[in-house]
Amino acid sequence: MKRFSLLILTLVILASMFGCGGPQEKSEINISCAASLKDVVGDIITAFGNEDPNVKVTVNYASSGTIVNQIKEGAPVDVFVSAGRKEIDSLNEDGLIDADSIAEVAGNQLVLVVGKGSEKVSFDKLPGDLQYIAIGEPDSVPAGRYAKEVFTNLGNWDKVQPKLVMGKDVRSVLAYVESGSAGAGAVYKTDAMISDKVEISDVAPESSHEKISYFSVIVKASENKDAAKKFIDFLQTDKAKDIFKKYGFEV
Repeated sequence: MKRFSLLILTLVILASMFGCGGPQEKSEINISCAASLKDVVGDIITAFGNEDPNVKVTVNYASSGTIVNQIKEGAPVDVFVSAGRKEIDSLNEDGLIDADSIAEVAGNQLVLVVGKGSEKVSFDKLPGDLQYIAIGEPDSVPAGRYAKEVFTNLGNWDKVQPKLVMGKDVRSVLAYVESGSAGAGAVYKTDAMISDKVEISDVAPESSHEKISYFSVIVKASENKDAAKKFIDFLQTDKAKDIFKKYGFEV
């Protein structure tokens, strides 16, 4: 009788551990995200893990242009979340992504930041008396590309250009202003919100630049497409949208 009871107990424990369908297969995905998503994606990964603990997520942050180059060079990326559509289109032209998986996930605003307590400046009045102005490298950093569009459309790009300090990503631009290495910098609203060393000095007119949108996509070479799809589907849920809104993104 004791042996029978022990057998039943063992079966109950095994059933609770593995479920009726047997042990759940665990999978792992690598996602690469625009640097401006660093804080929000950390919370989203945590929320996703609570929803699906059988998918482990490893994340890499860099400028969207840098990630494009990494994917083209064969880096093991399952999901790419870009700060611009241009980067997605570049990969699509080379046949490196599943085009049907492209989805817009959030929006943002381009702002001009200055050091806390510094004199306010505006996009249309730059360069003014500033010695250095920081933006992302326009060829590889979407925020830098948007900034160049703003200055070009406002008619002061030629005056601003000699004063520019280029950042490898938008967080580098923020760091230049935080440290005082630049008197002003063009970053996203969400970047300005995470820093207590800068304040928003001006907001770029929406008509002066391309719409700022983030897109997610599955990389064609992914060996974990089912898990990758679970993640990009989660980015469209109300839970993920609430997290984006918490960090100042538009959804």
